[in-house]
This record gives sequence, C-alpha cells and structure tokens, in this order.
Amino acid sequence: MALFTILDSILAGIMGTLAMTLFIRLTGMATGSPFSVPRILGSLLTSSTSPSGKASQRLPVLLLGTAVHYVIGILFTLFYAWLAGSGVLPEGYINGLLYGFNIGIVAVVTWYLALRLHPHPPAIPVRLFLVVIFTGHLVYAAVIVTTFHFLLTIF
Repeated sequence: MALFTILDSILAGIMGTLAMTLFIRLTGMATGSPFSVPRILGSLLTSSTSPSGKASQRLPVLLLGTAVHYVIGILFTLFYAWLAGSGVLPEGYINGLLYGFNIGIVAVVTWYLALRLHPHPPAIPVRLFLVVIFTGHLVYAAVIVTTFHFLLTIF
C-alpha cells in the first residue's frame, strides 16, 4: 500500500488527462469526427456552439474547457490515490483499469446527459463519442497507474 502525495496525484492527473485527451483527439481525427473534449466541454459550459453545430473555436471557451477538464482529471486521480492509499483499491494495473472502467461509465452517463439535455450541443456522432470517451478513461487509468509507479520508483 503506497502513500501518494498530493503533488504525485496532480502530476499523475495531468499526465492521465493529457493522454486521454490526445487519445480522444487522435481517434476523432482518424474517424473524421470533431472530438476535442476541451472545445466540446467549453461550448457546453458557455452555450457557445456555433449555429452550424460546431464547437466554439474561441480561445476563452477552449481555455475554460481545458481548465475544467484537467481539474476533473486531477480530482479523479486524487480519489484514486485515496482509494489506493487507504487499501480500498489495491494498486496495480488490473485495479487501475477497473477504476478506469468505473469512471468511464460515470463519464459516459455524464456526457450523454449533458449532450442530450443541453439546448444547443455541438453536432457530433454521440454514440461514437461515448465509446471513445469510455475507452479514453481506460487510457487515463493506465497512465495514472504508470505515473504513480514511476514516481514511487524514482523517489
């Protein structure tokens, strides 16, 4: 049972969120879908989807979406660190992926509700987006576990 510091958790959260965001963006590019989580999130939060249905391209919207996305990623990492540190969820890749699976389900439900209930959501292929969001959370979990392992190894 490892004890992760808040700084460890912040670093792991940034790394995991970055990896997930890149995975989602690259998957969107490969499928021809506009999957930019910060832009979609920022557009939802500011109600600034363009009349054509595109996520906002404005810098303040991107910055807000990015900030909120990374804060959520860090908070989920702090929760993982607490679970691992308290022995509730023993550390390791299998349990890390189990954590990613569970938060992936939470993310899918949250995104589904946000996109369905918002009066003007960005026009994206929702089913594909939700599959990519779920898979992205497995990537996120693998990266936070790897980051924590790396930090424990070198420090």
